[in-house]
Amino acid sequence: MKVAISQPRYLPAVNYIQRVILSDVFVLLDCVQHQPRAFEHRNKIKTPNGPIWLSIPLHRPHSRMIIKDLKVKDTRWKRKHIQTIKAFYKRAPFYDEDFLMDLYDWDHAYLVDINETMLKKVLSLIGIERTILRSSSLILHNTHDRKLAEIVRVLGGDTYISGPNGRNYINKRNFEGIRVVYHDFLYPEYKQLWGEFVPWMAFIDVLFNVGIEGFKEVLESNYELNEE
Repeated sequence: MKVAISQPRYLPAVNYIQRVILSDVFVLLDCVQHQPRAFEHRNKIKTPNGPIWLSIPLHRPHSRMIIKDLKVKDTRWKRKHIQTIKAFYKRAPFYDEDFLMDLYDWDHAYLVDINETMLKKVLSLIGIERTILRSSSLILHNTHDRKLAEIVRVLGGDTYISGPNGRNYINKRNFEGIRVVYHDFLYPEYKQLWGEFVPWMAFIDVLFNVGIEGFKEVLESNYELNEE
């Protein structure tokens, strides 16, 4: 069984969604500290003036917040994000306002609930079912990469699919008996609005520019799983 683990992300890029699809079980790593500049609560979209951030305002009573405990300040940001996406993508050839409104059709106070719900809506759109769990639902005792290996073992997995940056911190001795592969996404160039191609935008940039079938094609290819 293949297991992938990553912090929950807002409007994730296609490489994140692809890693979910490549796994049998995807674990939202919500029991670690949130970094204010991370992608859990924000992501980029493309505009005529270049990429801009869409950020969810968070209630942070102290600086060492755990992801699962993060709450949004209010819900006013939802309308602003919807209006911003619509303003810059309504001219895209496959802009889908029904999907956009459904993507934001929820009433959650916690960030992890928002991100999990939106991820499941994307998977449903493309007809994919995957088991998605939260690390906070598991009894874990380790930290750092040992925590990742422990999650795989607790779930009965035999393969861990890491992101490419795992090469910088994973000690394979901690994964004894578990195959570790690194997911290298080969970002394809496609026709975008607003000038020269800019990769690593939120997934909606791909979806609205190439459509559902093109989106599926991007997710089904353009990657390597490497052991080194």
